[in-house]
Amino acid sequence: MGGGLIAGIAGINKTLAIASITHVEDLTYAIFKLNTWVLTEMWFIVIFGSIPVLRPFFVRFTQDVSV
Repeated sequence: MGGGLIAGIAGINKTLAIASITHVEDLTYAIFKLNTWVLTEMWFIVIFGSIPVLRPFFVRFTQDVSV
């Protein structure tokens, strides 16, 4: 359940990166920072959203291996 907090922090940093785009001379670097936070937030949401769905697969797999 704490994974949403990490994605939320990435979302906050993304918002701050959007606000800082207008204050820099090198727009390419500012967009790089923005893209980094956008991709970080996206991947955390995909990964943490997949964990509950994949849990039955891993439970079945680990029970077969431990026997």
